[in-house]
Amino acid sequence: MQKKEKGEPQRNFFPICHDILESQVFRSLPICSQMLYVWLCKLRNRKGTKSKGVIQISDRELEEITGMSRPTITKAKKRLQIYGFISWKNSKRYGCRYSLRNTIEEVLK
Repeated sequence: MQKKEKGEPQRNFFPICHDILESQVFRSLPICSQMLYVWLCKLRNRKGTKSKGVIQISDRELEEITGMSRPTITKAKKRLQIYGFISWKNSKRYGCRYSLRNTIEEVLK
C-alpha cells in the first residue's frame, strides 16, 4: 500500500457532515437535491478548497459526473440554495463557483 502524501485527498471516502444528512430539512428535499449535495461534497474533496468549502465546476461537468440532466441540476441547486446548503456565483470563464455549508448551524443561519 502506497503512503499518502500530505495534502493529498483521501481515495475512498470524503468528509460530509452527518448533522446535515440527518436534518429534517435535508431529508425533506427531493432526492436529486440530496444527491447533488453529496456529489458536490465529494468533488470538493477532489477538486476544491476543503477549508473554505469552495468548488468550481460547470453544469456540463456535473451532468457528466452525476448522470442528472441539466434542468434537474438547475432545479436541485436552486433548492439547495433556497434552504442554505450551498451558494454559487456564475463564472464567465468556468461554470459556477460553489460554496458549501459544512455544518447544520451554517445552514440554519
